[in-house]
Amino acid sequence: MNKLSALLFALLLSAGALPPDAVAEGGESANLALVQSGYAAAAVGDMDTMVSLMAPGLVWHEAETLPYGGIHHGPEAVMQQVFGAIGRDWSDYAAEPTRFIDGGDHVVVLGEYRGVHNDSGGRLQAPFAHVWRIENGLLVEFFQFTDTALWLSAAAGETAP
Repeated sequence: MNKLSALLFALLLSAGALPPDAVAEGGESANLALVQSGYAAAAVGDMDTMVSLMAPGLVWHEAETLPYGGIHHGPEAVMQQVFGAIGRDWSDYAAEPTRFIDGGDHVVVLGEYRGVHNDSGGRLQAPFAHVWRIENGLLVEFFQFTDTALWLSAAAGETAP
């Protein structure tokens, strides 16, 4: 999986699917390559690959005050309740990583969300920190940290606070 994930990341980075300034810190572990390949797959809409990286018992912690907020269990729930809902509500949506920090069985990703709300036309630009936990080569837990006020303002068509 390490070689495959690293190859996928390198190919998608060279194809422009990830920003060229995305930086990896802390080494080049299999877990880091796994997380990087997930962002690369999501950037090109390859959700099948994204799901293949998730453990069946994945626990996904989405920021509570967002419409998709709360704890979601399993890849199917995440695809429907998070990614499906975001796809319904936002156009030109992206979670653009700028920094990957390898912490062994945890990988932290810093970046920025961008998108346009389909109903209000509000523009989203909000920083994020994602914390991933990996076991046995699969994503088992995700924590999202973001400025939810920016999300809610964009959804309402308001200027960011």
